[in-house]
Amino acid sequence: MALVIPSGHGTYAHHFTILGDQQEMLITGGYEAQGALTTPEQIATALHNAAKTLVNARCPTQLTLKRTTCTLLVAPGQDPLVGERLDPSTGGRASTNLLTQNTAWLIQKKTALGGRRNRGRWFFPGVPDVSVNDAGVVNTNEVTDWGTALAAYIVNLQNSTEVERLVLFHTLPPGATTGPPPTTITSMVCDGTVATQRQRLRR
Repeated sequence: MALVIPSGHGTYAHHFTILGDQQEMLITGGYEAQGALTTPEQIATALHNAAKTLVNARCPTQLTLKRTTCTLLVAPGQDPLVGERLDPSTGGRASTNLLTQNTAWLIQKKTALGGRRNRGRWFFPGVPDVSVNDAGVVNTNEVTDWGTALAAYIVNLQNSTEVERLVLFHTLPPGATTGPPPTTITSMVCDGTVATQRQRLRR
């Protein structure tokens, strides 16, 4: 089922590679644009710049944020516009051994509303082996530091002149002609256990 994406909204993807594995891994999301004249290229740049700050704070040097792409729906029935910001940037944390590529930080997207449909997830690549124990439990200080960096990511976008808010989109209910409005993402939280979802990282 297709997502309901209103005019002035769109989707985005941050594209990553890990040293020794040049196949891109993605994390994706939705947003509402700020300003009717904002272009997809400007939006992609704002999203990419916020991600660069996050990557520098929390990711090891083996991880590279390659680019950010986005779509923007201007009017119903029209094809969305496409934007891209190509600006490779490596992580700023000291180099250390990484866990295998199918292991990822599990980042939960939270909203003010309850229910499964009002929650989202990122599977964020590049987990250092020193950050988790043998059972995959994340060090407490890592969870705290991720929380700080993710809060800054959201604030950086809210303070931009291109992105109004980050959102979750919803599917059109059976038989309905209009879908539920997007739900605002109010926070992002790093889970206390890492995820192992290789295919999700490749989408």
